[in-house]
Amino acid sequence: MNEDFKERLNNLIGLDSFLLKKSLKELFEATGVDYTNYICALKQKGKRVSINELAQEIIDTQDAEKICEFARNVKGAPIDKLSQGIVATNFNAQHIYCFAKEVKGAPIDILAQKMIITKNAEYIYRFAHDIKGAPIDKLAQAIIDTHDAKYIYYFASGIKNVPIDKLSQGVIATHNAEYIYKFALDVKEAPIDKLSQEIITSQNLEYILYFARFVKNAPIDKLTQAIIDIHNAKYILYFARFVKNAPIDKLAQAIIDIHDIQYIYYFACDVKGAPIDRLSQEIIATHNVEYILYFARFVKNAPIDKLTQAIIDIHNLEYIYRFARDVTGAPIDRLSQEIIATRNAEYIYKFARDVKEASIDRLSQEIIDIHDPEYIYEFALFVKEAPIDKLAQGLVATQSILYIYKFARDVKDAPILKIRESILPIIKERKENNLETDAYILLLIMLYELYKEKNKEIFKLPFLIEDDESFGRI
Repeated sequence: MNEDFKERLNNLIGLDSFLLKKSLKELFEATGVDYTNYICALKQKGKRVSINELAQEIIDTQDAEKICEFARNVKGAPIDKLSQGIVATNFNAQHIYCFAKEVKGAPIDILAQKMIITKNAEYIYRFAHDIKGAPIDKLAQAIIDTHDAKYIYYFASGIKNVPIDKLSQGVIATHNAEYIYKFALDVKEAPIDKLSQEIITSQNLEYILYFARFVKNAPIDKLTQAIIDIHNAKYILYFARFVKNAPIDKLAQAIIDIHDIQYIYYFACDVKGAPIDRLSQEIIATHNVEYILYFARFVKNAPIDKLTQAIIDIHNLEYIYRFARDVTGAPIDRLSQEIIATRNAEYIYKFARDVKEASIDRLSQEIIDIHDPEYIYEFALFVKEAPIDKLAQGLVATQSILYIYKFARDVKDAPILKIRESILPIIKERKENNLETDAYILLLIMLYELYKEKNKEIFKLPFLIEDDESFGRI
């Protein structure tokens, strides 16, 4: 305590109550000294100043912290009078709660009644939770009257000996799905049927699912029907996947009735015990080649034969090829026959290149019969175990100079000499028909250079046609 304050305090001793009151206010405004020190000093020095007068002085300041401090620290302080003062300070719920919690002998029932009048859900709950002797039933009704779902839930789950039925009706009246669900989950002896009915009425898909999944003794059949009635494929899937003892067949039919192909597929993939045949039939009925392929590829125990026929019936070459390539257990011969029947050189080649167990001999013959030099060349270059000699003959028959040369240059073990020999009749025939032969003669020269480079030896080029001077000069 500073010297100025001591001196001014001593000057107050002996003043009558009116002057004392005025001087005390002036003194506090002038010095800003803490009230605890202030009052303790007065008690020591001012024999003629009563506790009641000092209490009134504190009350008149309307400073809730100081009133509470006075009541807590000053022996013999008039608690009832100070509690009235705390209530008068803007009727603040926090101040009422602090007074009740911190001040020994505080009038709990009176303060509880004042707290109820504030309608402050947080502090009504805290009052009931923290204050010994708080009137729980009255505070329970007060928390219900606030219509604050969160604190009704806190009250029911966090405080002992509360009226559960009454509080459950209160939380239901808020129509707040989150806290109705939490009430059912966490509050012992909560009326599950009533709470579940309100969750169903809310049509909140997330909390219908949570209720069925996590609340003990939840009425699964009713909640299942609620999910189905909302016609949301995603949550029907989630319900079937995550809720114990969910009626899978009923949910499967519901998802089929929505005709959402993506979630029909997900249902078959993810739900244990899903009716695969029924779901596959729905997928087939859509004629969606992508999902027919996905179903065959990823759904356990999918009916491969039915799905194969479906993909064939759609006549989409890309997906027939992918089906054979990607689906375990696909009937390769049956699918290759469909590819062959199209006489599409690109897909015959891709089928041979990428599909395990494909009949390479049969497909190579088909590619030769189509006379497409590009894919004969690609077949020989990239298809494992391709019959190179056979493909070389087929390529020569196309008379494509570019691909004959590329074949000889790029294909491992290409029979260059046989290719050259096969070109001779072509040159002869063209010559007899007075057609241009220079390009083919140049091809022979290029093949010769290739052969020489690959074999690293020098050999003599045989006369092509002995009675023709132009060939003899080569």
